[in-house]
Amino acid sequence: MNWRNITGFILLGLGTALWFLAFAYRMLITSDIPVNFTPEESALAQRFFIVSGIIVLIGTLLTKSKGFYLLSLGIYGSIAIFGWLNKSWYAAGAEYYSAEYARLNNASIYVPSALALINLIYLLVSVWKNPERLHRSV
Repeated sequence: MNWRNITGFILLGLGTALWFLAFAYRMLITSDIPVNFTPEESALAQRFFIVSGIIVLIGTLLTKSKGFYLLSLGIYGSIAIFGWLNKSWYAAGAEYYSAEYARLNNASIYVPSALALINLIYLLVSVWKNPERLHRSV
């Protein structure tokens, strides 16, 4: 492994840990009954999600490995799918579902969705540029 791959995997781990920290913070501020949080708390959680996405994106740009693209696509694709399911089944229609809650909820879904899409594009481009390496081990 070269330094680019090692740095990419470190940034993937750091970004994923920060995403889970932001998710835990979001759960903490929305756990009150009734749900009551300030716009500053919501903005802080949204910034955590965006910074975690930027960290993982930098790791993706540094790494030129199909295995990294597949790993990141799997992690963030599954987070995005479960986030969409959670959003559509759990919170929609609840009395606390306001515009601020929707923005907070969407930040935790849109960042992983964008990362999964970017990694899918990188994976397809890397396979398209080098089709003879498609059957080699990842």
